[in-house]
Amino acid sequence: MKMSKLISLALVCAVLVAVAASVCPSSVAAKELTFLPETRDGKIYGIPASTTYDSVDLAYYNAVVDIFDRDGNAVSDTEKIGTGYTVKLNSIAYSAVVMGDVDGDGEIKTFDYVAVKRAYLGTAKLGVLETEAAGVKPGKELGVINYIMIKRAYFGTYDMNKDYACDPYDPSQDESGWTPGWV
Repeated sequence: MKMSKLISLALVCAVLVAVAASVCPSSVAAKELTFLPETRDGKIYGIPASTTYDSVDLAYYNAVVDIFDRDGNAVSDTEKIGTGYTVKLNSIAYSAVVMGDVDGDGEIKTFDYVAVKRAYLGTAKLGVLETEAAGVKPGKELGVINYIMIKRAYFGTYDMNKDYACDPYDPSQDESGWTPGWV
């Protein structure tokens, strides 16, 4: 009788530990942050597709971050950031350019590379932000390579943000020089 109670108690403890680990993972945010946003000319670059408000907030952990969609509505913590969204860092507004996200929904989908193909063929037009999201640098022309890059990114064989990739933020390596091991 005592042995079955011990086994039951052990199983209950194991289930509780598993549930706690899945609800409160120790470093989920640090693993998700693999980009280094860059601001210039009123735009913010380097936000990968499918990035949420939480991840951008973590990237700028020492700033006040507010994000608004194309209609000016505040973005929720789990909403994806798209091209054309407004990212305010300490009250300075930047237009988001999410590489590969031509339609501004925060993801790379078939519509994105088809829109670039149509713009290249002259059957559609892209705005300034959308053209930059297609991988075209200011002053350059849209080319077939831009279509191919987005199509490859959609299929997972190319990283549109390779220039902005970085190691995840590690709070123990803060710039202050302080480490948790010091007393």
